[in-house]
Amino acid sequence: MRCALAALLAIPVCYGSVAAAVPGKIAVVQYHPAFGKTETNIDRLTAYADEAARSGANLVLFPEGSILGYDNGAEVWCRPGMSSFKTDDGELRECRDVSDVAEMVPYDPTTQYWRDFAIDRSIYVLFNIIEVSNGEYYNTLVALDPDGNVIPYRKRILFETEYPYASPGDDPVLLETPFGKFGLMICIDGFDTNAQDALNRGFYSGYKAAGANAILIPMNWDIYDSGNEFAAQSVFADRAKRFQIDIFASDAYNGTARYWASGDPRDRGGLPSPVNSEGVSYHTVNY
Repeated sequence: MRCALAALLAIPVCYGSVAAAVPGKIAVVQYHPAFGKTETNIDRLTAYADEAARSGANLVLFPEGSILGYDNGAEVWCRPGMSSFKTDDGELRECRDVSDVAEMVPYDPTTQYWRDFAIDRSIYVLFNIIEVSNGEYYNTLVALDPDGNVIPYRKRILFETEYPYASPGDDPVLLETPFGKFGLMICIDGFDTNAQDALNRGFYSGYKAAGANAILIPMNWDIYDSGNEFAAQSVFADRAKRFQIDIFASDAYNGTARYWASGDPRDRGGLPSPVNSEGVSYHTVNY
């Protein structure tokens, strides 16, 4: 992998062999991962990734929690030694030991599995995993390019479900491909406001300053009423228009879509509308 620092904000730009801009096809997957069932999730995601590759996709993005599941309503991932966790609403959740499932990117079996897939299908693959590094745990988006390069991004703004195990990441990452440059975020990272952006942590305006054409964001966002200001489709429609940048979201629920910088209605790319429906949403890009 080759990385360079983008001008102004020192954002790592990571890429393999990047040619001049060409048209591309992005596949964002809507799938609700099974909590703690890695093999089930990988089998299901492989089927969707195969479908995407056969359909000519150049990049496939899976939702947050894609490999391990995000939570199951009763249990959450926790640091070793914790037996339960109380949410901000006072709900008590049982703990599962995160040390039993966390993996050391890029040497872990899951990354190697998807690395082989990316190379074999000549496709970019982005999946979500719990990473362990130097005794700390992270909610990590791993991007793999067709040359086998491994490019990790660690979630920088944590939601309460991550409090029991995760440390926040520090660095923005810009993924450069032949069909565009993409800023990487995870779920609530995308709730970024002007105030947060002023901290110069490289969210929307930071990525734009570094040359990003669009944002790639996996999420597990179960508020789906479009009339609710905290619903994914409300938030990302607003952010795309406000910051004038396209957003491609892969959700465990029905936030999966392309959100247009133009403010046009979001594009579900052929996905059905019911909440918890599964499938692949396809989008052609030519940045």
